[in-house]
Amino acid sequence: MTKSVVKKYALHNNPKIIFLSFLLVLLNISCSVYAEEQKPLRFAVMGCMHLGACGFEDYESTIQKIKEQEPDFVLFLGGMVDPCGGESIEALWNKFDLVTDKLKVPVYNVPGIC
Repeated sequence: MTKSVVKKYALHNNPKIIFLSFLLVLLNISCSVYAEEQKPLRFAVMGCMHLGACGFEDYESTIQKIKEQEPDFVLFLGGMVDPCGGESIEALWNKFDLVTDKLKVPVYNVPGIC
């Protein structure tokens, strides 16, 4: 056999074989790992409330509806406070935190603009 033929059939250098082997290992690991509880993960995602430009009444009712769904955590994607209404940014965030604390679940804020 020539070197090119031997190289063509060398399995350890073939990217497809390496990828498939890696995939099989991952599949085997995922099949053998079980959660202690088989409870579905429940969460809520929200963004772009623009509190300050919009009233807090809508946010309060939204928080109440989210709380009724009993999520495991809540993720806020940014755009939650908008200081264009004249209130200071600190005052708006304080109001935001007071209402958000009613959820009684972990809350994760992702800073950013809508």
